Amino acid sequence: MRAAWGSNADRTIISLREDGPQTEAELVDRIGITQNAMAGLLARLRASLPRLPKRIYICGWRSTGAAGTKRHLRPVYAAGNLPDVARPVAVLPSMSRAQRRSIRDARAAAGITR
Repeated sequence: MRAAWGSNADRTIISLREDGPQTEAELVDRIGITQNAMAGLLARLRASLPRLPKRIYICGWRSTGAAGTKRHLRPVYAAGNLPDVARPVAVLPSMSRAQRRSIRDARAAAGITR
């Protein structure tokens, strides 16, 4: 039998309210749907529509990846109708040492660790 429309959206919002902010991968594990389905669901929940307000927002960014591998910043979602936190600036090898140091210091101040 097919689940009722909105049940995954409701479970996602309830999970964010009860368990706090989570990444997409954590929500996929908790809700039990595919990554593609979750990506579409998160996009719909973040959209502000004429009849329905925005229901989740990006509250921060978390660095993921094992030691010695390439790390990626992943958005952390929370329930609510607040503005999204902007993605931090990337640290590029072509930047000067001072630029890279200032970006790393800003990330550390924001709680984003490698």
